[in-house]
Amino acid sequence: MSDFAGLVAIVTGGASGIGLATAKLLNSRGAGVAALDLNPDGLPDDIVGIEVDVTDDAQVKSAVDVVVERFGRLDVVVNNAGISAVGDVAANGDDEWLRVLDVNVVGMARVARRASPHLRRSPAAAIVNTCSIVAWAVIKTADALSRRFANGASLLGVPSPFAKWFTLSQTILYDMQNTFIHRFPRSQFDIA
Repeated sequence: MSDFAGLVAIVTGGASGIGLATAKLLNSRGAGVAALDLNPDGLPDDIVGIEVDVTDDAQVKSAVDVVVERFGRLDVVVNNAGISAVGDVAANGDDEWLRVLDVNVVGMARVARRASPHLRRSPAAAIVNTCSIVAWAVIKTADALSRRFANGASLLGVPSPFAKWFTLSQTILYDMQNTFIHRFPRSQFDIA
């Protein structure tokens, strides 16, 4: 299948897991693919690996520029880089949560910002933002816990109202994506 023939894609977090699977799929369907990752070693020969930390704006800008220089264009961005906090809300300080938000939310904004000038020139521009299914599982669990333990009781030592805090980065991402959708006409970008 070659439905991505001639298109160029960036996949952040593209050297392992879902990111690597996405990079391989796009490549198998004809796209030129660059995997942006902290450790891009061991990628297939037909996927370009670029070492980048999405929390560093200069690295993101440089990586996007390298992709455009190498391939001559940019059409698709898959924002897949993400991390999890270690521990729970009570055990983690602000530094841990700021680290998670910097990668999972602000990192996506950095990549989208640096890619946007190139995507505007593409006839097939798309930005795909991924997030963990944990967000949806926690929302359902938190809602159930809120109803079940309305008196403030807790399960596993986490008061039910605090369980929803785990979805903060996904909520911010959703709001950011909706803002982006309304800022740019659909004819200019596809955002999934």
